[in-house]
Amino acid sequence: MLRYLFHIIILLMVWNSTLARNKAVADSCLQVLNRQPSLDAEQKCHLLYQIILNLSNPDSCIVYADKLIDIAQTNNHQLYLQRGFYEKGQALMLKSQYKESLSLILNSLSIAKKNELMIETAFCYYTLSEIYRQTKNNSQSVDCLKKSIEIFNKDTLKGNYLYGALYQLGNLYLESSVYDSALVYFNAALVGFEKNNHIMAMAYTNGNIGVIQSKLEQVDSARINLLRAIDILTEFNDFKSIIGYLIYASQNELNVGNIIKATDYINEALQNLKLYPNPERLRDVYEQLGRIYELKGDYAKAYHYQREYYTLRDSLINIDVVTQMANLRTEFEVGQKQAEVDKLEEINRAKTRVMVFMIVGLGLVSALLVVILVGYRQKLGLTRKLQLQKKKLAARKLEMEEANSAKDRLFSVISHDLRGPVGSLKNLATLIVQSLDNRRLKDAEELAISMSDASQQVEFLLDNLLHWSVSRQNLYKPKKDTFEFNQLVNEVMKVYLQAAKAKQIQLTYNPCFAGMVIESDPNCWATIIRNLVNNAIKFTHMDGRIEVTSCYNSGHVRLEVTDNGLGMNAEQVGHLFNFAGKKSEWGTKNEKGQGLGLCLVHDFVTMLEGAIEIQSQPGQGSKFIVTIPANLVQMGEQIGQMHLFEESVKESSKSKAATTKQSLNKVESREEVEERLKAGG
Repeated sequence: MLRYLFHIIILLMVWNSTLARNKAVADSCLQVLNRQPSLDAEQKCHLLYQIILNLSNPDSCIVYADKLIDIAQTNNHQLYLQRGFYEKGQALMLKSQYKESLSLILNSLSIAKKNELMIETAFCYYTLSEIYRQTKNNSQSVDCLKKSIEIFNKDTLKGNYLYGALYQLGNLYLESSVYDSALVYFNAALVGFEKNNHIMAMAYTNGNIGVIQSKLEQVDSARINLLRAIDILTEFNDFKSIIGYLIYASQNELNVGNIIKATDYINEALQNLKLYPNPERLRDVYEQLGRIYELKGDYAKAYHYQREYYTLRDSLINIDVVTQMANLRTEFEVGQKQAEVDKLEEINRAKTRVMVFMIVGLGLVSALLVVILVGYRQKLGLTRKLQLQKKKLAARKLEMEEANSAKDRLFSVISHDLRGPVGSLKNLATLIVQSLDNRRLKDAEELAISMSDASQQVEFLLDNLLHWSVSRQNLYKPKKDTFEFNQLVNEVMKVYLQAAKAKQIQLTYNPCFAGMVIESDPNCWATIIRNLVNNAIKFTHMDGRIEVTSCYNSGHVRLEVTDNGLGMNAEQVGHLFNFAGKKSEWGTKNEKGQGLGLCLVHDFVTMLEGAIEIQSQPGQGSKFIVTIPANLVQMGEQIGQMHLFEESVKESSKSKAATTKQSLNKVESREEVEERLKAGG
């Protein structure tokens, strides 16, 4: 559970080499580079390398690493060429592009070994071990870590990296359940961390040692190490890590039948989860609570927590299946790249043998073989290019066919959905004229309200059509702007306040923080919120409840829209974002829809590089969870479950109470008018 928590710290430490990243230093080096074009190649390489070392954004590092590689290759500067390949590979690894990263790190390793750059060689082996670990190739990862440790052992100045590598090797053995070896390397790493007074590293290492001792039923030793880790991490407010160790501490006590302590630890973990939610940790807490209450003989609670455990586990399994499929593909591609590297090495060895034969008198034959080989490679390369172009053409043809089909389906939907409200507008206009002629002002007022509703339906449909068309043609590019997120949500929700009141739906907004200013695309966010709230109102019964929540965590804005309406089955959820050319389900009050709203939500979330999750069961309502990366500019205080939206509209609701009552009465009148229109054709 916690075996790789400290891994990120070690990885960033290696990526930083021995320097702290400082953007001011990077900016200064960049100014020197731009203002002094007469610098020689080595000076330019040095400045570019310093810029890379002081940038924290992987994409920016890749840009300057490419420039460093270009200058180093042109001037045959092996040290900076090695560093350029290495830094670009490191940045790509942080972006989870393991196939490209593997190729670059292998090139960097080859240059380092050829030029006897020992520390650089050790860093390359360490980074290769991480790539192999991420692609589930643990045997290769262990081999690379051991080679890295062997080199770090020879350099006393690189002790921090040695202990980090020992820690990682312990993690790999822990993952493979080779507990004896894992303990050896964890203890070796702990000695180094204590020597250098690395408190956080000591805490994670003690915690992992305690986990192993618990699995080996060394209860007392496990208790000491786990509590030591929890005490240290509490001082640093690392509650997310503490939750995991509390779960292990509870399991350790339960192994010896100490139910009281086991209950105390797991309850403490559950309290922390309320402040720092984590689905995986919550799943483990439910499982442990089920075991505890089963031993206590409280089978009702045991059944409750077991049911919660299986429900959460199944939902996480669905996410894990998708992740595993992506990891399998990455592992396959990395394996292919490794095979290509092995093949290239074999070809290089064959070339060496051919050169030896040329020296002893077979030059002519060897030259002929080289010509044949070059011709074969050119032919093979041309064949691959043709095959690739053929695949691209086929894919483009399929995209065009799908786009044309979607266009036809869209025209069909729009023609169908516009016919109703446009026809109603025409009939309502006629009835208003007749009512005014006959001086029936009350009837005319009710008809005008109905006409307003019909026009709003047309406006909503046309807005969705415009956004859908723009997104499908890739004409809209997200534009980052700074805005107050809670204010945007409130403004969008106010538009639907009357629609919610017409169905007597309780519509609330509960942000985690007040004054949350972010940098993102407000237009995309407004469209997402508008369609999710509209969809929730459409499928929620009279006297229902809709709750909108938001939070910011780890560089992402999370928006949740929860209702207790109709809900959906798994099949409906699976086709929710596919525009199939048919109208969506009718709402709880016979509201009409064209099926574009949730397609737009999916398109805009994807455009912002975010993710959307749906939790729904028939008859129990639905929850739409949108998570989108965004830069945080300002964060106000935490406000918990304050109904911010209700407070923001409270005054306007009081002042318009009489009008609201009249509007509700007018809803009933509009129903009568609609019945009269239907009767009149």
